[in-house]
Amino acid sequence: MTDQPQSPAPAVPVPPATVLPARKRGLPMVLRHVIGLVVAIVVTPIGLFLFDYGARDYAAGKQIYLRGIHTPRDLLIMAVAAVLLLLVAVSARISAVGPLVGGLLFGVIPFLWYQIDTAGFASFSRSLPSTQLWFGAAPYEFPLIAVGLVGAGLAGRWRRRVERAVVIPE
Repeated sequence: MTDQPQSPAPAVPVPPATVLPARKRGLPMVLRHVIGLVVAIVVTPIGLFLFDYGARDYAAGKQIYLRGIHTPRDLLIMAVAAVLLLLVAVSARISAVGPLVGGLLFGVIPFLWYQIDTAGFASFSRSLPSTQLWFGAAPYEFPLIAVGLVGAGLAGRWRRRVERAVVIPE
């Protein structure tokens, strides 16, 4: 044996790798925003009106009977409305624009209108073509829709984006 240190084995050169950008999957951005807007503009008012209708009948039944008597129809209508509003909130996964616009159009703006011009808002709600007294729960119905949908839109906008890269050795 010799006292000389042994030299390490020569390093094997590692070939450089080519990194390709991740393939974009899914819908183009413009189509995503259009779908989000259509869902928000069509489904949000339907959910809002259904919830308002079911809640009014449910509250009227509670006040008239002063007991827990209510019809399952009212609860079912409110549940369907909640699912529709949840659909709008979940559409933030496709595009954050939809829930943001839905929350602003059908939550923030009506609530501000109600706060600024209550008489004008009441006149509008009475002039809707129906025997139903609409938006009896406006002081808390519109802010809840605004917070829920705008919050979902903001959360969808800032969701964590994971870039996947494909590494191909040369």
